Amino acid sequence: LIVGAVLVVVVMCGQLLGGWIGDRVNKRLIIFDAMWMHAVAMIIFAYTDSYYGAVLFAILHGAAWGVRGTLINSIRADYFGSSSFATISGFSSLVIMIGMTSGPLFSGIVYDLTGSYRGAFVTLAALAAVASIAALLARPPIVTPTTELAPGT
Repeated sequence: LIVGAVLVVVVMCGQLLGGWIGDRVNKRLIIFDAMWMHAVAMIIFAYTDSYYGAVLFAILHGAAWGVRGTLINSIRADYFGSSSFATISGFSSLVIMIGMTSGPLFSGIVYDLTGSYRGAFVTLAALAAVASIAALLARPPIVTPTTELAPGT
């Protein structure tokens, strides 16, 4: 119960901090760092057998979640503006839901096959590390001006 409360409080603090930092520092770099924090947190969670390890997981994962969640929305607006924001957010939500649905299913299958969640958490850590690289490589789209012809030409 306490670990869950720590996670929630740290997520809230991370959201506030993420917004403040995002206005001052390159958002891609902060998202990169947050994804690495997710990866490290998942490795800690996979291998811990102590209460303090679980609290450390909650702090790292919560901070990463709060900061990243705030900055993902902000970077969408920076990269694509307001005209496409709703469409991009909707598509992103679909992708996130696929992960939120398949993650527990995958973890349950790993547990059923091995008797442990460790392999699932290590896999999720690896996916977070890959996502960190994708965040680092992300660039705003290049907008090319279009030439419109006058009617009748």
